Amino acid sequence: GTVDLGFDVRGNRVRQIVTSSIRDQGVLRSILREASMFGEQHGATRSLVRVILPKTFNFDLSAIAGLGGYNVEAKIPLSGDFSELSIIYCGKNSKERTPSIETAETEREFVGKLFEKDPKSPKEVLENVRSFYSLEKLAGKLTSKDNERLIEMYTASFTGYPFNIQEAISSMVQQENVSVYAARSIKDGQLYAVCATEQMVLHLSDGRSLVIREMGDSAKMHQVNGLNAPLKLMLTREAFRDNVELVFCESRAALWAVNSVNCSIGMDYCGFLPQHTFIGGPADIVEFNIGNKRTDYGNMNVWALNKDGIKKIGQELEAPSTR
Repeated sequence: GTVDLGFDVRGNRVRQIVTSSIRDQGVLRSILREASMFGEQHGATRSLVRVILPKTFNFDLSAIAGLGGYNVEAKIPLSGDFSELSIIYCGKNSKERTPSIETAETEREFVGKLFEKDPKSPKEVLENVRSFYSLEKLAGKLTSKDNERLIEMYTASFTGYPFNIQEAISSMVQQENVSVYAARSIKDGQLYAVCATEQMVLHLSDGRSLVIREMGDSAKMHQVNGLNAPLKLMLTREAFRDNVELVFCESRAALWAVNSVNCSIGMDYCGFLPQHTFIGGPADIVEFNIGNKRTDYGNMNVWALNKDGIKKIGQELEAPSTR
């Protein structure tokens, strides 16, 4: 019922997903205590434990916070066949790995302003690009031309990210649990943007299987904009067709465009992960820790579409055009 505790060396953090039934505070405290001890053994400066709890669960936040500094950082309410449950992110950081108040407030204020805008309909977003690009699924063996283009895009977009770019590209289009969509120019046949989801099946202790997909951020050629939202919508439509229960993403809080796209396609903002992982590359603001020193540990925002959200987008995109 549990995805084993793991230690991410580069991110200096402990991660765990607990899928066993948790009905009281004592069980939750025991799980968090075990994660804390595991983190201490590895010298980790951050621990994140995701648990699946009933929405009726009586949170004693002071008890959680009092257990080695854990806080509820994000909450994703599920719907459909799992409407009684939520995925809860319980996290804690060492004191030196805490974002400055100014950095955190700036990033949270930006998210708040996103909801002041009126979003375009999903169908309109796709129609705006289809005169210039085909939105296609990449699977199987890539042509050498497409492979070189993907390496160029990922290298430009994800400098400093904690993974090997060439290895990631070569494996992602081959894996059955990964879906990749790309925008190909109708004019020159080249790829200009790409986005992917990775599927995970969580086997709950009551015998049910919860199918979720994590959506990554798009990689693109530097001279183009406006392709992230269409690709994410295509991946969401596929999730609708495949009866997926949840699509979520953890996006770097210091990148305005990425978070703007998540909001514009109808994703719900679910929480803030402080200095969640080691991450480099350009950003819209410089992030500082509590001691006002620059840090390479990036804050992340959690965005999600539960079954109801996926269904809303999927049904609109599947509906016949009125034109």
